Amino acid sequence: MSEIGQLTAVQLLQHFRDKSLSPVEVTEDALMHNPDETRKQLRLLRNLGVRVALDDFGSGPCSLAYLRDLELDTLKLDRHLIARLPDSTRDAALVSNVINLCKQYGLLVIAEGVETVEQYQWLQAHGCEYVQGFLVARPLTSEDAVSFAKPFDWSALPV
Repeated sequence: MSEIGQLTAVQLLQHFRDKSLSPVEVTEDALMHNPDETRKQLRLLRNLGVRVALDDFGSGPCSLAYLRDLELDTLKLDRHLIARLPDSTRDAALVSNVINLCKQYGLLVIAEGVETVEQYQWLQAHGCEYVQGFLVARPLTSEDAVSFAKPFDWSALPV
């Protein structure tokens, strides 16, 4: 096990009771550097009960093999795939199919960079249950983040 993996495992065991509440995010770019070692580290973390997310999917040289081969819990669609929704039929086809594939693999899907009600409604209609982006909140200071942890009122959005 690498030194980073050992440190992460020790810290998780020492500081977190419910490791499923503290997911580890890995980017496609990080996978490219040493895919075999990354797979081992992700497997170790999953064996410890840590949820694993593939972040920024679609931002680089992505491979559907990652979805098939890695032990993942969550896929985070990069904002570049979301930006032209719902108007781009090409992006809509791609995102819709990735969401469907993730559902078949039992992965949770989070769309990043959601900025409009139309994007949110399209994503919801196509099975993406979670979104991040300016529609939900602008970047927050640590002081403001403390009070943000209340449920978002989707019914308050203008339709």
